[in-house]
Amino acid sequence: METSLVNLRYSCHICNKILADASGLKRHYIKLHQIFLPSRPEGGRSRVDTGQYTYITQQNDTIHSSIQLHYACLSCLAHYPNMEDLAAHIDANHLALAGTSRSTRTHSRADDAHGQDTEQSCPKRSCHMSTDSPPPILNSKNALFKFTSPQQPYQALEVSRISAKIIDALAPIVTIVSPCNSSLSSDHLLDLQKQKGSHASLSSLKKFPEAFSFLVSAMNQPLGNLPAWLWGHPIDKGSALSTMEKQLIQTMRFILTDFANSNTNEQMAPFSDVSERTFLISNVVPIFKTFGHQTNQLCFNWCEPQTMQQTRQSRVMVNIGQLDETTLRFVDGLGFDRDNNERLTLEVSGGRLSDDHLHASDDTLKIIHILMCILKGDARSHANASLATYKLLKAFGVQTVQDTVILSEMTLGDDYKYCFKEVLTAAIPVNDRIRSKWLPIFNLLAYLMVQLDDQVNIVQRLQGEHNGLHAVDQKDALVSMLYQE
Repeated sequence: METSLVNLRYSCHICNKILADASGLKRHYIKLHQIFLPSRPEGGRSRVDTGQYTYITQQNDTIHSSIQLHYACLSCLAHYPNMEDLAAHIDANHLALAGTSRSTRTHSRADDAHGQDTEQSCPKRSCHMSTDSPPPILNSKNALFKFTSPQQPYQALEVSRISAKIIDALAPIVTIVSPCNSSLSSDHLLDLQKQKGSHASLSSLKKFPEAFSFLVSAMNQPLGNLPAWLWGHPIDKGSALSTMEKQLIQTMRFILTDFANSNTNEQMAPFSDVSERTFLISNVVPIFKTFGHQTNQLCFNWCEPQTMQQTRQSRVMVNIGQLDETTLRFVDGLGFDRDNNERLTLEVSGGRLSDDHLHASDDTLKIIHILMCILKGDARSHANASLATYKLLKAFGVQTVQDTVILSEMTLGDDYKYCFKEVLTAAIPVNDRIRSKWLPIFNLLAYLMVQLDDQVNIVQRLQGEHNGLHAVDQKDALVSMLYQE
């Protein structure tokens, strides 16, 4: 295919006024036509030359005969040789997304290979809820204010840490099940909503009724008396409790004792609220170190341990020519299961009052990559086990953004794609005035405890299948299903 030289022009498809750039055209639509068009998403704002197009910047209105004039979309990377096609594209792809219902002109859609930038086109990303909101309003100083209705899309619950560009790039091998993914299937979205509702009702914690009752009573104790109450309060039906419930209660005792100790003196060292290491050591480590010790399900290395499964996978990729050199990854915390396999990775994305969105986004991407490497390591170690058992295996991620803990998990799906799912979120209580936040935190820990307990049996089954204890048809084994000759 011959490369076309293209000069892009930002022009209003309603009145044909030419503007200098995308931001100027966006303001023109708002001010003159009361139409709001979204800006390009973060990570997808710059065009690069492709095998189909080379972009030329003109210093004047003169167009050389070899240079094509195209009309550019301000909301994505698409562009068209005529205004009618651009108008059709905007109406079909961006007006509905922006909540603008007006039809700007009568036209026929022409999103074909001739008019569409096929290599850089904008996929139609639709929210799962339609809301009517007025277009943005400019004040006398041209500052823009966007007013929205009380009802918003489900994705508005949190700030996205994974850009649309990354979601689309990973789509062939990873499904991102998170509110930030506006392309989620209805089934995945429903699953997320059910998970949030279950978390709000503390359903995982309430599966352990004595532990739940113990925690609720602890929340009502004066701070000065809390340690004595925690260790002196008798547990009803203590002898009849399951091992897991006893472990959960012990976890509560140790974590809340540390909480009481930390809040005895309210003085704080300078800059501690924005220090990543301070938040890790003071607030995150006590929770997950105690959880690992008391449940006997995880042990941790802290403060930049190297992830060995990622290192091994990097070496594999060098051997097969997919990487030039081995890359190393280090994390804030690395959790090992009872067989000393990497099972959970932990990243603290700044201090409690830090607001570093890029740091949080980078750490989320790192977690996705490391969880994938952990599962690949499990497949290599159990190559003779069945695919059906392997798909039950999970790797877990924990990330903190400011004071919020985000628990995620990854599995291999039926479509042979990894499924990365953000399961639960909960805010860590950092002072006694907000101690009720411990209930969602312990609900998260109760969920993780049950999941890790299930993984013990799954890993044992994988080991038995791999070593011949349980028969596996060779055609169903991982070596046949996941490894190509």
